[in-house]
Amino acid sequence: MSNVLIFTSPAHSIKTQGRYIASVLTVNGHNAHVYDYTESTVAMRYVNLHSPRYIINVMDPFQVFTFTKSMIGSRGVEVITYYTADGIPYTDSVRNFVRGVCRDTYVIANSQFSRANLESIDCHISEVIPNGIDYYGLSKYVNQRSIYTFTSNGFYNPGINEHGSNWMHDRKGYPALLGLLYRLWREGFRFTMWLNSSPDVVTRVFRAFTGYAQVTMVEGIMHGVGVMINVMNSNEPREFITINGFPTPQRPIRLTYAGSVKDVGEFYASGAYYISNAYVEGFGLTPFEALASGRYVIVNDLPTFREFLPNECSFKVPIHAVKDYVWGCCINKMLMRYHIPDFSVWRDVLIKAISGVVKYDPRTCSESVRHLDYRNVYGRFVEMIN
Repeated sequence: MSNVLIFTSPAHSIKTQGRYIASVLTVNGHNAHVYDYTESTVAMRYVNLHSPRYIINVMDPFQVFTFTKSMIGSRGVEVITYYTADGIPYTDSVRNFVRGVCRDTYVIANSQFSRANLESIDCHISEVIPNGIDYYGLSKYVNQRSIYTFTSNGFYNPGINEHGSNWMHDRKGYPALLGLLYRLWREGFRFTMWLNSSPDVVTRVFRAFTGYAQVTMVEGIMHGVGVMINVMNSNEPREFITINGFPTPQRPIRLTYAGSVKDVGEFYASGAYYISNAYVEGFGLTPFEALASGRYVIVNDLPTFREFLPNECSFKVPIHAVKDYVWGCCINKMLMRYHIPDFSVWRDVLIKAISGVVKYDPRTCSESVRHLDYRNVYGRFVEMIN
């Protein structure tokens, strides 16, 4: 039996992966403890008290990398580094650090896309293990009746300005996606949507996408055709979005905040189609969870989605252009390749989805990702530690 420390980012999906790995290790007789880097002091105390034989670093390595570095080669600790690399380290100091991690630890990438990003700076990848999902927990929702046309789940990344003119800063593409949905609504296409995201969608994102909808700003009030947003008081959109309530003919989009939905399977099963407009992803977990729930996914044609998403259960919007962009600040700067989609195709496929033209078999979609169940993919960690 080994003591194992799993060190993650506080980001929800990455922390979930850490918990999945811990679950698999625990079932197989190992002591596994998960800490994110905001708890690094507690993690160091754990190291001092329990002398773990292994540390599995499931975090973004460009955050608190000194912690990982201090563990390499100390007290016989072996470090397994599990990367989601959706970009290339940008500064010389971070590139040199990552090369050192690759030289001194057993490095696993979660997609060929992540692997290629790291190998571009001469970082050796030992193997590729995809992210795992709770397939059996999600598959029970297959064939349940959808009550919304669309569902979407994600976070808005700060950086976009209030009018959306520099939307390239936003890796998840929510201003553009919501703006497109708004235009379709104004044109008479009727749909409902459950969006589960951060409060920023209500404030900055909604304010940004109104630039696409040709809405103007005046003294604390933003308004336009069919839109009224009070950004000084409650920050609640007066039309188009309802917060923590159910859609109405005037407000087709239900917005809940990330973390408030306890049963993610129920969320994914609630919409006939899952949509995501991310411009760059190292893996992108949510489309696979939607598939496991028996849903069809509409995403951009990103390299990692091309690796894993089955064609019969997904539509990948063609990329119109790519642009290299430096994302982050200080020690976290990364060079990312943004894949800018053809929004005319996005419009066409959304209209087809609204009209029910896009057909799929829920059982086929669910079965297509059975192999990604975390009990299977993270069994490899058990083999390494044994």
